[in-house]
Amino acid sequence: MYTTLGVNGVNDIPLATLTGILQHHIVASRVFSNDFINGEIATLNGDVTVNPAKGTLTDGKGNVANLSTNGDLLDILGTNGVVHMIDRVLRP
Repeated sequence: MYTTLGVNGVNDIPLATLTGILQHHIVASRVFSNDFINGEIATLNGDVTVNPAKGTLTDGKGNVANLSTNGDLLDILGTNGVVHMIDRVLRP
């Protein structure tokens, strides 16, 4: 990710860029893996496309992230939501 952003490390990422990327991974409601349907899902910073059959999420730039195939890394309940592990950072 650092080379894509043209920086050497997380401390070099402008705050607005980092905030946008982090918000691109947050859905406003609790979504469990069995709730995923084929199509777009709104994040706090734009839509991502979900393909549950392939287990993928695609960002607006066409980058594909894979949902973990380990069931223990899906539907992780937190105090403020549900976490699903993916294998890459999505960009708005």
